[in-house]
Amino acid sequence: MEELKTIEELAKLSEEDFMTGLLNRRGGIRRIDEYIKDNPDSRCAFIIFDGDNFKKINDTFGHQCGDSVIISSAQEINRQFSKKGIIFRLGGDEFVVFYKDVDIEKLKEKLNEFIALCNKASVIGSKRVAFTFSIGIAIFPDNGKNFDTLMKHADDALYKAKYDGRARYYFYSDKMVLPNREQFMFDLDEFSRGLP
Repeated sequence: MEELKTIEELAKLSEEDFMTGLLNRRGGIRRIDEYIKDNPDSRCAFIIFDGDNFKKINDTFGHQCGDSVIISSAQEINRQFSKKGIIFRLGGDEFVVFYKDVDIEKLKEKLNEFIALCNKASVIGSKRVAFTFSIGIAIFPDNGKNFDTLMKHADDALYKAKYDGRARYYFYSDKMVLPNREQFMFDLDEFSRGLP
């Protein structure tokens, strides 16, 4: 019995992100795949949250502050979306929410609320830190019927949000005009200052 408990604990740990306590990529993909298989007629939103200018926070305030921003962001995403969502940390400052049985208008309200909250600087330790997210959304099954397709389309919408100024969300559309991703080799702030 004790051995079985240990195996279960190890299985859980293998799917948990050590920093945030959320699912990790492996655990999140498994849960989403299972849900899609069991609920093929459900309407869901695949949402990618990607932090804006996170490297600048690490460079300005240090990695300890950066870690605190990641943890507090994970807590806020979990608070806002855990009731109907499968949530996992994709890596770094990226998170995925697979939001079940979605009502699009209510989701828009929730995302607007989340962005407005992020636009207010948070106090991390003794520092006031502003940290926003760009967000891309793909709808299951309209924009894809498996994890990889949904991920690609949500990622396309995310990069459109980044290109158009960050701190916003876009829903994927096959009519969407997508930016050239090579432009993201340089920070957009550098473009605005006329650097190559």
